[in-house]
Formats: sequence, C-alpha cells, structure tokens
Amino acid sequence: MSGLCNRVKSVLFVQNGSAILTNKRFIYMKHSLPKTFVLGAFVNLTQGDFEFDIPIDQISSIEDGRQGVSKTILIYTLDGQKYNFYFTKREEWKIAFNNLIQK
Repeated sequence: MSGLCNRVKSVLFVQNGSAILTNKRFIYMKHSLPKTFVLGAFVNLTQGDFEFDIPIDQISSIEDGRQGVSKTILIYTLDGQKYNFYFTKREEWKIAFNNLIQK
C-alpha cells in the first residue's frame, strides 16, 4: 500500500511526504522544503526522499490521534518511540496496519 502521508513533528510543524506499507515494514519518505516551495501542491505527485522505516515486528500498537481538528494515526514502537501521521484514506491505512500487527 502507498500514498500521501504527512508526519506531524510538532504542534506547529507538519512534514509533507508519502509512505509505503509492505508486509515487512512501514517506509516514510519526506518531501524537502525547497522542493515543496518550487512545486507547491504538485510536490504530492512525487514520491519524496527516504527518511526512515519501521519494521512491522517493531510496531507495538497504533491508535487514533488528533492534530487540531484533523484525525491522525499514532504509531508506537517497542522501543518507546511515537510517530504521528496524517494519511489520505486513513481508515484503509488503519485496517492495513491492524491486519499486519495482528499476524
């Protein structure tokens, strides 16, 4: 599964990007600020540059989150990290994550 995915890094900063979810890992790719300024909304037509990945077996849980009035998905890892993301087709991503975590 792949699609637009913006990482919420703080209350005031959201990083534009995209993500890929495989049966082995979640991969996040960010769009650089210069690229975003040059391409504007068209940056979402590009994939972005690799930022990090999380092996599925390292995800302890996912939960519904909120950033302002928008719904997000919180990803918790076994080492205590917490990641907050906006996803297009959020419910489809939640189902996919839950299916992989429960295996």
